[in-house]
Amino acid sequence: MSIIVKNKQFHLSTANKSYIFSVYQDKFLTHIYWGDKLSEDIDVSGSPEEFIFSRANAFHVPTDSTNSVFVSDLQLEFSVTGGGDYRTPSFLARYADGSTVSEFSYDSYCIYKGKTKIPGLPSLSCDNTETLEVTLADKKTGLTATLYYCVLEDYDVITRYVSIKNGGEDDIHILSAQSACVDFYGQDYKIMNLQGDWARERNVEYTDVKHGIFTIDSKRGMSSHMNNPFTAIMDKNANEDFGEVYAFCLVYSGNFDACIEGSSCGTTRVNIGINPYNFDWTLKPGEEFFTPEAIMVHSGAGLAEMSRVFHRTFRECLYQGEYKMKERPLIINNWEGTSFNFDEPKLCAIAETASKLGLEMFVLDDGWFGKRNDDRSSLGDWYLNKEKLPAGLASLADKVNGYGMKFGLWVEPEMISPDSDLYRSHPDWCLHAEGRTRTENRQQLVLDFTRKEVRDYIIEAISDVIESANIEYIKWDCNRNITETQNQ
Repeated sequence: MSIIVKNKQFHLSTANKSYIFSVYQDKFLTHIYWGDKLSEDIDVSGSPEEFIFSRANAFHVPTDSTNSVFVSDLQLEFSVTGGGDYRTPSFLARYADGSTVSEFSYDSYCIYKGKTKIPGLPSLSCDNTETLEVTLADKKTGLTATLYYCVLEDYDVITRYVSIKNGGEDDIHILSAQSACVDFYGQDYKIMNLQGDWARERNVEYTDVKHGIFTIDSKRGMSSHMNNPFTAIMDKNANEDFGEVYAFCLVYSGNFDACIEGSSCGTTRVNIGINPYNFDWTLKPGEEFFTPEAIMVHSGAGLAEMSRVFHRTFRECLYQGEYKMKERPLIINNWEGTSFNFDEPKLCAIAETASKLGLEMFVLDDGWFGKRNDDRSSLGDWYLNKEKLPAGLASLADKVNGYGMKFGLWVEPEMISPDSDLYRSHPDWCLHAEGRTRTENRQQLVLDFTRKEVRDYIIEAISDVIESANIEYIKWDCNRNITETQNQ
């Protein structure tokens, strides 16, 4: 078994790693250990008194009347606003009475083989997995928080995510819901993050943990070139092949936040999850909200071991479908050769030559739809540009197939050009705030996919195109970030 529970202490084990936490005072989930594997027979105390130097201090709030342990000293697996933990919380909500104070206590747990899928979100999937669910309850509001710990034993990976369920009678506004919160004793760490920009992505950057908060995030509506939903803290002398590394990666492509906080008590907290910036989710009675999955990897042998674990996990447990463990076809794309200026004979000439060189797929890039002759028009008009391709996509696909190649197509379904038939018919379908400037980037706006009529139109239009020819691959592009949004 990869999950053992003794005396309200939870010992999670992979092939080579252990993660241990416990219930303290029948209320708090307190972190104890994360590192190289410990024997399940070892008794690791779950009492914070064994690990911290307690101090009488008027500025710290005791956990109970004994005044021996302070909330700000605890290594917490789940943290809220109120109660004396002044560090950044992993959960924040606004209740019907206007309060943002929560008070969760340990309620129950369950263990089962396998791993459930997160509704509406991507997540890892593999065999030999065991899951622990720990439920906390806020009695005043009827809110429950279930912390999911999924142990991928063969991969030395533990993943975490949280569900929030409204069992009360009033709407609750979730303002922050982090996927994982881990507290570490000490601050003698350096932070690793991957920053960049267009055409210079994923540059490694190191910053020492200090008193205060270091945040890696995106507010662009996507993870972006600028910051990756990944961070690690490590020994200050750690390198590729030596030292302790604790790494976190979010399986999520939207706004994210990785917050590393050095507290006044000398501890380090890592929170990772959805960015709380401009976030306000209305959770109605009976509804349940799920956070994205956070992948957690420990290495006792530097960054190289960490990288190998992540690479193997992504290859084998995240990617799905026919090409999961299969070589991808060699692709030729017409964009650099033709830009918007093409017709069927020109495309066929490229495909025929490419086939003789051993390439296996031809992808028709931007410019095949609407009146798209430059990047200033026609996004959203997902119908064939018959001036360029009068015989249709089926004719082109058949010719490409005749050269022994597959045929693929470029789309950018979430975008709309102000100069398009779609925008002229539905100017309200883009993301915008009424009375405010609609910020254009690359002469385009972003469609509001929260609207059912927008989703229905895109699905129908793109489906009609895909069904019109033997299209075996879609290049789904994304060429601008989100600007104006507003809560509905």
